[in-house]
Amino acid sequence: KAFCLGARSWSHAPGMAHWRASVYDTASSMAASTATSAATIRHFAAASVPASVVKELRDRTGASMGKCREALREEDGNVEKAVEWLRKRGIRSMERRTADAAEALLALSVGATAGAIVEVRAETDFVTRSDLFQQLTVALAATAASHNNSVDLAREVLQTSEAVSGQVSPGATVGTALLELGSVLGERILLQPVRHLAAPEGGVLAGYMHPKQADGLPGTGKAAALVALRPAERGDEERLTAAPAAQLARHIVAMQPRFVSIASVPKEVLEKEQASLKEAHLAQLDPKRAQNIDEAVLAKVIDGKTKKFFQDTVLLSQELLLPQAEVPITVEAWLKEEAKAAGVSAVSVDAFELVLL
Repeated sequence: KAFCLGARSWSHAPGMAHWRASVYDTASSMAASTATSAATIRHFAAASVPASVVKELRDRTGASMGKCREALREEDGNVEKAVEWLRKRGIRSMERRTADAAEALLALSVGATAGAIVEVRAETDFVTRSDLFQQLTVALAATAASHNNSVDLAREVLQTSEAVSGQVSPGATVGTALLELGSVLGERILLQPVRHLAAPEGGVLAGYMHPKQADGLPGTGKAAALVALRPAERGDEERLTAAPAAQLARHIVAMQPRFVSIASVPKEVLEKEQASLKEAHLAQLDPKRAQNIDEAVLAKVIDGKTKKFFQDTVLLSQELLLPQAEVPITVEAWLKEEAKAAGVSAVSVDAFELVLL
């Protein structure tokens, strides 16, 4: 005969001792399992935390209830340690993410002595449209604009708004805040290189942001410009206002110039452009005519096309985008009129920055 106990079979007479050993081993295993289960139950009972404490941690960090409960269990109900636990967990999860941050939002801030344009990226439009993400971009721009010179923004302490401060550690740097808010929003948050422009001595600074969405926060959008103007002579500082700079910033966003003046166009850029213009012109002619073309005639053609290149890409040579203007006027001529109206001898464009999504 054979006996079956669990997954083991034993013969009747010769294997009785072994059968008894099997019963003994099984009983021991059941006892050990019961003890372990009891210990597990006792552990969870001891590690339970009040719902009010879980809610407090959730309100403070924005993490899910499950993560807050887990953090409090790990840290024996200590809220401060649980915040740190969640922060570190968020850092690891954000660093592991491989999804592309394909969506972006710009923010513009102009301070007393400097301005900044920041570009912040996330993985989805759903996140970039959220109020928290927009508040973050505004805070980043304000932090960058608070410095007179360009700095490593990731190492600077974030100047938080009320909405952002409740989601990040007190005194958090920009780098830390991006990781913490990435954990809250559930996406990878990336800060792109910051555009920074300081107001020139005795000059003015202004900016313009073109909105990305109708319900976006002021100062956020999809196209932004900063421009700095400088009076030609000392003593004209008080008469020069920021109004012309603000108008010019709107023009820069619309017309997208690449250079301030013809003199500022790099030599290699101009040579490359003229070579392309020449090649394109000759390609339009039949081979025989192109081979026998008069060099003087070709030079005049290239000069005319180069002038058009300047009108398209050089700020001072562009026709000012001014709806109320009765006749076309270049930016350079308009600045002379603005200087005269302000009682200033002359106004020059010190620099500008343009960022487009």
